[in-house]
Amino acid sequence: MEISKVTTMKESMNDTAGIQRILKRYKTRFRVPENLNFYSREDLIAAERKFLKYAIMNGGVVSTATTEDSLGGQDLRKHIS
Repeated sequence: MEISKVTTMKESMNDTAGIQRILKRYKTRFRVPENLNFYSREDLIAAERKFLKYAIMNGGVVSTATTEDSLGGQDLRKHIS
């Protein structure tokens, strides 16, 4: 016999609040002057959505393999620190 878990309203609200906090954190990371001054309004919205999707799918971590390909291992450490 399988017991199914019933999600209470409180649990559902906590899940939603957690998701909203994650999205707010990633939006803050994206909305830096470099991006705000570069994109038009429409492009900014599209780029932010793509960034949010990427950040959520990858746990908010930038892939070092992609960055190392463009900068090299030693140069990458200089730019990060």
